[in-house]
Amino acid sequence: MEIRIDGMKNFPVSYICRNFNLRGGQSRIAWELGSRYSSEGGDVHFVGRRLKALEEKGGAFHCHRVFQPPRVFGGWFRFRSFAASSSNKAEKIVATNGGVVHGFGDSYRQDILTLGNVDWAYPKYIPGRVPEKAAVFVKSVALRDPRLRALVLVSNQMKKDVMDYFPDFDENRIKVIYPGVDTERFKKYDRYFSKNYVSNNFGIPQGKLWILFAAGGDFEKRNIKTAIQALEGMQARPEWVLVILGGDKEIPPLPRELETRTFRLGHVQDVSMILPAFDLLVYPAWYDEYSLMVAESMASGLPVITSTTVGAREVFPVEYRDETIITNPGDVDALRKRIKIFIENGDLRKKVGENNRKSIQITSWDNIFQKYKEIYREFFQSRMKPTK
Repeated sequence: MEIRIDGMKNFPVSYICRNFNLRGGQSRIAWELGSRYSSEGGDVHFVGRRLKALEEKGGAFHCHRVFQPPRVFGGWFRFRSFAASSSNKAEKIVATNGGVVHGFGDSYRQDILTLGNVDWAYPKYIPGRVPEKAAVFVKSVALRDPRLRALVLVSNQMKKDVMDYFPDFDENRIKVIYPGVDTERFKKYDRYFSKNYVSNNFGIPQGKLWILFAAGGDFEKRNIKTAIQALEGMQARPEWVLVILGGDKEIPPLPRELETRTFRLGHVQDVSMILPAFDLLVYPAWYDEYSLMVAESMASGLPVITSTTVGAREVFPVEYRDETIITNPGDVDALRKRIKIFIENGDLRKKVGENNRKSIQITSWDNIFQKYKEIYREFFQSRMKPTK
């Protein structure tokens, strides 16, 4: 008896992604996997509540909307309702051809679950943070479901936190796969072009060093407070400015002295066009399971200062970790010391930036897709009927 594998063309994969938004890490992983798999002839389906952004992208896949009750019903009921409905929908789609359901944290049942966050661990790391009970409940049910064959986590940091809270989970089912980065995309624009583009469009003076703090959302989690305290009153040469990327609503009031040298970019559609313009990313997050912003900054050739509780630091060049990683995200002095070193040492900025660009190559989407594809192939092999 043997299992014959002629390819996975008719092997359906249903991706469950509740609110598809290409600014979100989970959505971007689902999009990259789905678009690459469909380009190889795979039968791809997306199940979610909001799929407009996905439909606008276009592609050889199918979209299936699942109703979620309005906010008036409360978060607990809404989350559980979507988790049940999306699981049922995705299972029906793949049932005929024995495909796989690949969830991204908002459904009860799936064969493969890629988690981007571990809400239950937030109180341990983020001062005053209380996790969303409904989200914790849904993930807890999913992790205990006997159908779950593979749990994909985006960092070893995340694996540790999952095992701390679910010590009975079969560790052999856990696979750590970092989120991918389109490394070629972040080589498209050089520093000269990006510097001129950002300066012309946002009025940032070119004669100064540009320090970036970025967060797609949740500035509290990314710890902008400590970054502000570290920069406040800091004397260093050359002259520098602070640039904040992301929504303005969560940014706390800045000290007057710092306000005069701060620029706000808001949300930017294509960060690959602007990141090469900067000299340093400061990202002292209290906790981040990975951080695509850190990875994309590395791909753009930026030096990055972050904390030990950020998963992306696992791909940092080993030789520069003392200069780029702080142990305690709330340690203002440690962060200030490292920022000052990078401001005053242009050679160090260049060396770390170049090494970051090389290190992040291991997470190119070509490499990451092959890791996921191997998981799909395992399912394909296990479900093929033996033939004589």
